[in-house]
Amino acid sequence: MPTDVPNGVYAQPECSEKRSSGLKFVGWLFFVFALFPAVSVIPLPIQTDTQPTALLLAALVFLVGRRVALPLPVWTLLVPFVGALILFIAGGLTINGVRSMLGYTTVFIVAAATLVLAANDIRLSDKLLDYSVYVWTFVGAVQALLWRPFMTFFVAASRMPDAARGVASLSNEPSLYAMTMVFFIIFYFMRKREQSFPVFLCMVQIILFARSALGVLFVLMMLGLYALLRLSAPKAIVAVLALFAVSFVLFMYGGDLLAGTRIGGLLLILRKSPQQILLLDQSVSTRFTSIYYSLKGAIESAFVPHGFGAWGDYAYTQDMIYKGIFSSDVDVTRIMSGYGSALFEMGLVGFTIPILITVGVVKSVWRNSPARAVSFLLVVHLLLLSPVPLSFPLVGLMIGELFSRTMGRSWLEPVSSAKPA
Repeated sequence: MPTDVPNGVYAQPECSEKRSSGLKFVGWLFFVFALFPAVSVIPLPIQTDTQPTALLLAALVFLVGRRVALPLPVWTLLVPFVGALILFIAGGLTINGVRSMLGYTTVFIVAAATLVLAANDIRLSDKLLDYSVYVWTFVGAVQALLWRPFMTFFVAASRMPDAARGVASLSNEPSLYAMTMVFFIIFYFMRKREQSFPVFLCMVQIILFARSALGVLFVLMMLGLYALLRLSAPKAIVAVLALFAVSFVLFMYGGDLLAGTRIGGLLLILRKSPQQILLLDQSVSTRFTSIYYSLKGAIESAFVPHGFGAWGDYAYTQDMIYKGIFSSDVDVTRIMSGYGSALFEMGLVGFTIPILITVGVVKSVWRNSPARAVSFLLVVHLLLLSPVPLSFPLVGLMIGELFSRTMGRSWLEPVSSAKPA
């Protein structure tokens, strides 16, 4: 200790203070770009929905925090990363290979960076989470009510939807906008703030701004689960019945009430010819077949990896088999399902991510509230089965947040080397 420091007073070295303040700044930037994953600041030769900014900042945090011992479950994310690296080397340099490789890398690096920051008492604050929701809401409101191109120049791969669809705010397209808001609701659920005003704003954005059919389904499901969790038996029954009544009214009359919108068109098809929904609507067909074909392919191969170059031919073959049931214009360039892509490409190794999330939720939530844990797992697993890519930074951030809040400080103390705890 320096001689000019009074007895009993500890003076932190200046270099340590600078390192801590620098890590805080980088950590803050990391959280910001993780919460706005489509915002572009780095020009890329290839337009991608998810920008690599959060991944690069996470990698910097991870390298700076080498002395932090990560929980062993998080290190298991290296298994799909190593498997993906082997498949990537074996399959050669392809666009799909690069995209998949980035996905498995992002999950591990972002989760690890979140834990490194937590070990240094740097966490995603409630204030930053709230203000992020306000920004998403403001941009979405301006686009929906005044000018649809508002601030789309910040999004590199922005796809301007037609007037019949919702807006995308600071995301690439309305469906991904809605899924982003579902992730935000999950973060509030993890903090036991599901009754807060920002959660209400998230639901408003999903229903009124994004107008995503998939997002609306998630909102209805989450409202039903919330009623079962938080209300007494009689009130819960009334609330669930009310949700069924609203759903029935939408099913019967929503097509006419929302005429001229995408949701209205889907409701009309469901009411008049429900068996034709997968044939008449290409977007629904593409999303459904991505899940169905990828899981079917994984099961048929006994969960032996297909690699990164097999999806196009397999999906086309399946499309010919199911011609007349699904739309014949299914997008076969990529798998529009997080879990589906992991199981199809990586086989048995692809189960690592859902198992890791399940372990984290069981360790953190099950002891205090099994019903809350089951609800959490239901929403998260269905969300990652939907068109949410593994390269989406909010996936890794959710895993990191989950383990940083459940493993206890002893798991997160800085140690001499970054070995599994």
